[in-house]
Amino acid sequence: MKSFLEKISDDNEIISWIDLQKTKDDRVIVTYYEVFDEGNLDWLDLYASSFVDPDMDFETNEFDTIEEATNYIKEKYQLTEPKFLIRGRIQTEYEKLLISEGRE
Repeated sequence: MKSFLEKISDDNEIISWIDLQKTKDDRVIVTYYEVFDEGNLDWLDLYASSFVDPDMDFETNEFDTIEEATNYIKEKYQLTEPKFLIRGRIQTEYEKLLISEGRE
């Protein structure tokens, strides 16, 4: 699952999202990603965008339950209710953002 955080940088050039993965022992790993906003309506692949700091490890936290992970996400990123997406839908959310900004 993913949660698209949109632009949370003051300069509006950075796109952020969170990835949640379940481990073999049923724990939940939450990973935070930041990439430069390099896309347009013809190129929506955030996974291929340049990472803000390619030399830095991604912020990763591990939790016993999805509830613990969700509570962490709400508190850390000040979200009332995170909008979780299945893999591949993050590009749709990015496309909506670009359209709302009037970008092509």
